Amino acid sequence: MTAIKNTSIIEGNLADEPKCFQKNDKWAARVSFTILHTERRLNENTRQWEDGRTTAVRVDFHGQQAERYIRLIQEHEGLFAKGTAVVAWGSPSDNPNAYTDREGKPKATQTLNGTRIIPDQIVNQRRQGAKRNANPAPAAQAQPSRSIDDDPWANDTFAPTHPEEPAL
Repeated sequence: MTAIKNTSIIEGNLADEPKCFQKNDKWAARVSFTILHTERRLNENTRQWEDGRTTAVRVDFHGQQAERYIRLIQEHEGLFAKGTAVVAWGSPSDNPNAYTDREGKPKATQTLNGTRIIPDQIVNQRRQGAKRNANPAPAAQAQPSRSIDDDPWANDTFAPTHPEEPAL
């Protein structure tokens, strides 16, 4: 007899801050993340990127896993802030996230029973770099130009800069 475990990996941005529900007398702890992903396509005619369909997935953690994520969220404020790029693993839930949209139409999104979620450091660092490049910091005072003679690592020996320092 064989068993198959279906694991899904979701990449996207957090739609909101995680919703944390502490353990109480009736319920186990639960943390819920909503992840959005919008497809981007290159328009061959205009050579511009255009937004496509947006997909939403809710990722739920229960019990001890949820308690660990609640502690992590409390200890590292902003780690899972709205808009943060994340990667989540989990198995599809039998119960979709059903709701009514603004126009009164019934909708449902996929729900995963999460096994882990982490910030996508590569995407988040790339975004930070793009923000820095778009808004450069004020220019610092000009540094005096340096020559190879000023570089202690330019040759194989390190010469002391002060006579009282021992040579290495």
